[in-house]
Amino acid sequence: VGGDPLRIISQMRWQEPTRHLPLLTMGREPNMPRLLKALELGVNDYLVKPVDPNELLARVRTQVRRRRFQLRLLANREASLTMALTDGLTGLFNRHYFTSHFAGLFRHAQEQGRPISVMMLDVDHFKSVNDSYGHAAGDQVLQGLARCISGSVRNFDLVARLGGEEFVIVMPEARLQEAARAAERIRAQVAATPLLLTSRSVAPLSATGAAAAPELRLPVTVSIGVAAIDGPGDTVEDMLRRADMALYEAKRSGRNRVVLAREAPHANGAGR
Repeated sequence: VGGDPLRIISQMRWQEPTRHLPLLTMGREPNMPRLLKALELGVNDYLVKPVDPNELLARVRTQVRRRRFQLRLLANREASLTMALTDGLTGLFNRHYFTSHFAGLFRHAQEQGRPISVMMLDVDHFKSVNDSYGHAAGDQVLQGLARCISGSVRNFDLVARLGGEEFVIVMPEARLQEAARAAERIRAQVAATPLLLTSRSVAPLSATGAAAAPELRLPVTVSIGVAAIDGPGDTVEDMLRRADMALYEAKRSGRNRVVLAREAPHANGAGR
């Protein structure tokens, strides 16, 4: 490759695709100042001519091993961060991330006088799914529901699994009626799309005790409670409490429906 080696080194360290690429350079004893300059620019190692082939091979192998080790560390770090922020089953954000991130979104909306809404969503009769088809079926229901929700909201909405069969959706810049329309779309889509269970372990047992066909389309419905920010004195806790009360009212009044917080009486809760 033609050109000044020091300039090439500098360019490679500046460009993102080659920024962390292991680099070795070679030079003669009288050019030690240039070799030292190369180290300052980011070269990983250097050799002085004449070069022993065995030494060259050993130094190359050392740099390759070092780079592979760095990549493994980076992958492990990213995996740890992902595990800390996301739900392992559905791939959605987890309760910890939701709690911290929602607080910031709520505070921004309150300070700027902007709307923000939240949905609390719960799978109807989820216990019966686990009881009838097993926990593997329940896991598939939750995964399918997570995909459905993610595909039905805006890319800047916050979707998280709170735990069990309960999910939450935060919609910045959405007023109560806008969030209600979005919630109804989600409810209707879930109700109209039976979830496909594919594992043999989730097939229900026949009357003879033999496993039925390993593929099953299971109808699933959800109940949703919706709340919006209610003035400058509102709090995150109050907003979530209103959404949760609306969800309980949706359960109490028949399930497979959307209830707005302002429509929800102060109920003591209902079975799910």
